[in-house]
Amino acid sequence: MGESMKCRGCGDVIGYYEPLVLLVEGHARATSAAAEPQVADTAGERFHRACYAETRGAGAGA
Repeated sequence: MGESMKCRGCGDVIGYYEPLVLLVEGHARATSAAAEPQVADTAGERFHRACYAETRGAGAGA
């Protein structure tokens, strides 16, 4: 994990232990870099959990 992960919603850095939503090909799942260190290198969009809920709607999959 060389670079900091940025939230697609707000642009702020997503912390290592902070819950995030990874959106890949329309499928969202909740995780964190602590739980899955490879998440920084995974293709897709990363969001803070709250930012994802705000931009996609609270019931949109994560």
